[in-house]
Amino acid sequence: MRWRLLFALIGLSITGVTSFAQRPPGAEGLESDRASPSDAGFFGGAGVARFQLIQGRLCLDPPRHRKGSQKFQAADVYESITVSAERGIPSLHYVYQSPHQHLIVNVKDADRVRLESWLPGESQRAVIHHSRRGPIVWESVTGDPSRGDGSDSDARHRVTGTTFLHLRQRSPAQFDKHFGELIQRILQGTSLAQVAEQAQQVMLGNCRSNGPQFRRGDVDKQVQKLRSPRRQTRAIAQRQLLLWGTPVVAVLDSIPATNLDAEQRDRLRTVRDHLRTPIPDTPRSLAKLLINDPGYWAVIADDLPASDRHLAQSRFQQMEWSVSFEPVDRLAIADPDPDRRIATAPR
Repeated sequence: MRWRLLFALIGLSITGVTSFAQRPPGAEGLESDRASPSDAGFFGGAGVARFQLIQGRLCLDPPRHRKGSQKFQAADVYESITVSAERGIPSLHYVYQSPHQHLIVNVKDADRVRLESWLPGESQRAVIHHSRRGPIVWESVTGDPSRGDGSDSDARHRVTGTTFLHLRQRSPAQFDKHFGELIQRILQGTSLAQVAEQAQQVMLGNCRSNGPQFRRGDVDKQVQKLRSPRRQTRAIAQRQLLLWGTPVVAVLDSIPATNLDAEQRDRLRTVRDHLRTPIPDTPRSLAKLLINDPGYWAVIADDLPASDRHLAQSRFQQMEWSVSFEPVDRLAIADPDPDRRIATAPR
């Protein structure tokens, strides 16, 4: 009963689901081994909104929404959902309350997302929020929110990442305790653990069979050209970055903003926006996004055998990018820098 209103309203049927990418039969998608519920009709219907995972971030699918509000209460469970829209772009507010957990989901303009969880029995709060650009932030507080006094006795932790996969890998048990079931249901039965495993297998397969399509120095040269006084030179450099596709995003994100002038920052922002297509993630698309991301390799390092870590390090050596992987302490979520154990040689 706990989850029925949320998923009746959102209309995320998991009957026969093999892909949250909603591809035609035979197309690539993220597989789920979660059994379909016996009450298939309950999970059917048009629903009021649909969630997608795009480049590792949750967002609403703008065409699939219906404006309105609904509420439900039975025994000690209360739920409500409201969907609004401006110029066809939906926003959503969802509330769930039970003796075991309180949840709030807010989505503004389809992809400005905020998830809040409160576990009364453990006095634990967690918030995840992100906008279209910038990092995803996970904040965790142990303490009673009813005090509202910001007590120094509260234990506060904050980590950031570029995808939900980065964040979950930092502390899987803690992440899943707050958000695992919610995210699995709104992604039609596919958990983040499954998403990460499928993408990781593609990443490792690509490392074994294909070398990198560019070197770190190649990217740096194109970025430098973005400050050229010649407009044509800047345009050609921008076009080359776009041609490399999403594998170049992690390299661009590693360049400190202080090293860039206004023209470079603006053009790199344009490159990132163009590479963020509104197509739901697949294992292949996520692997392309993450394969050149040393921060992601670092957070999965302690799950990899030595041979696979060597495989990843060899790839970065081919890219002429000096990176050393050490497993990240998953329990140390208070560290605000998720990439603190990545040793990158100065350039």
